[in-house]
Amino acid sequence: MLLEGALFEGRIGNKEAARAQFRVLRDKCQSYGPIYLEASRYEEREGHLDNSLKMCEEGLDFNPKYGPLWFQYLRLYEKLDEEARQAKFDSLQTIFNEMF
Repeated sequence: MLLEGALFEGRIGNKEAARAQFRVLRDKCQSYGPIYLEASRYEEREGHLDNSLKMCEEGLDFNPKYGPLWFQYLRLYEKLDEEARQAKFDSLQTIFNEMF
């Protein structure tokens, strides 16, 4: 319910409240992967790829077996240009090794 509330705040344009709610949820439910996935998607929709990537990485640190978060991570990898990929990511093969 609280996750839906954070998403609703974002949809109505209350960005700070949405981010604050996501932050509270991440603090209280660190191992629940969908929170990080939705927070990452929200930041991506807002055009903040760096924050979106940070949400993915944080979520994968707490729950490395949550598959949808890995796919979000790969989608963000594809969105960045080659220079940004080299600066922010390990090689694609390293990412695959960590996934499996």
